[in-house]
Amino acid sequence: MGYLRIILALSVIFYHAGNIFGYTGMNGLMAVHVFFIISGFYMAFIVINKYSKSKKPYFTFISNRFLRIYPIY
Repeated sequence: MGYLRIILALSVIFYHAGNIFGYTGMNGLMAVHVFFIISGFYMAFIVINKYSKSKKPYFTFISNRFLRIYPIY
C-alpha cells in the first residue's frame, strides 16, 4: 500500500508541474481522492490492530495522538 501511495503522490506533483519528460501522469484530482481512500483504509487497519488489544482503546488512542501532536505546538 505504501508504494501505491507514493505513486499517487508523485502523480499529483507531476500534474501540478505539467509535462515532465513527456509524462503527464494521471488526473491530479483522481489521484488525491484515491490517495485519501487508501490512507483511510490503512489508518483504520492500524487502529483496529493496535488499539483493540488494550483495556481502554479510546483513551489510549487519544493519549497517543495528544503526545504526538502537542509537542509541535
